Amino acid sequence: MKKILSPIIYTLSVIPVFFLILFSISVLEKTLGFHTIWRIGDIDAFIILVFFGLVIFGLISYFLLRFEAVKHPKIMDHMRYSSLLYISFIIFFTEYIWISAYVSSGLGVAIYTTVMGVLFTGIIVNAITLFVVARKNNCGS
Repeated sequence: MKKILSPIIYTLSVIPVFFLILFSISVLEKTLGFHTIWRIGDIDAFIILVFFGLVIFGLISYFLLRFEAVKHPKIMDHMRYSSLLYISFIIFFTEYIWISAYVSSGLGVAIYTTVMGVLFTGIIVNAITLFVVARKNNCGS
């Protein structure tokens, strides 16, 4: 049962990351103006995405390893945790291509870009977390 719940829990962790990014960007824009710290909002959004992605996805990945009592994670553990993220990324990327063909700019494109960034960050952070844990446990054995 834990192996079925883990991918669902990991996929649901996309929601707080996405909303924390939106909230942080809106707070920055309200306090510092539309073009924020580096005068280009994309750089700020990227830094916020990396920060919240590393913290939340890293903690959730580590929690799921402890939840399942996995001492030596393998590539299949990463594929299982991130399987729904891979599928979601492919779907959003396909829709992004379709939308960007008809809309040159706008909120829809920005939202799709943010969602794809969050999904991609989740996949990468899970792979890195499992790699670090596997390497640490193999060195300690």
